[in-house]
Amino acid sequence: MFKKPVFFFIYFAFFFALYGCVNLNPYRVGDNIDDKNSISYAVNLPCVINDMSKQICNDSRLDKKCKIGLSDFLNTNDMHIDKDGLYMKNLLYDDLSRCSLNVEKTDFKEWFEVKKNDVEFLNRKTDTRYFIVGTYFYCDKQYRIIIRAVDTKTDKVLTLSQKNISVKEINFDLNRLDIPREIKLIIP
Repeated sequence: MFKKPVFFFIYFAFFFALYGCVNLNPYRVGDNIDDKNSISYAVNLPCVINDMSKQICNDSRLDKKCKIGLSDFLNTNDMHIDKDGLYMKNLLYDDLSRCSLNVEKTDFKEWFEVKKNDVEFLNRKTDTRYFIVGTYFYCDKQYRIIIRAVDTKTDKVLTLSQKNISVKEINFDLNRLDIPREIKLIIP
């Protein structure tokens, strides 16, 4: 009489126990599994962005009086803006402002549309003469940051600054688990 409900309960308990052990989002080859999945933890970003901004500041083709738009950095692994992209934009803004460029922060979605594997410039009618676009991605234990200064009138890339940063060591940040050898049961 009770065999069917008990068997049914044991079957579901066994099924849910196994389901909890399955990883539904496994890593793929080339995925970023380094320390906290973030470029800001893997490298010294202020130094890297400062080095890259010097190339843009020293470009004589950029008219320092014209307005320059600066967008968020796009993570091209996932084709989205994340906290690292916002952080790099703020670092680049500070560095470009120090070299007396007329830089204005803009929202990426206001100026660009992300398609499958491409980014399309949306707003053609603008008083912004130049636009600085940053992208980055992770592949084969290496980050690559690319910054382009684009003339909005001609769509030509005036300056291209890129940096490859190798991540030598993977830190999974595992803490040692201390398990006592003896367990005392206290029964009240």
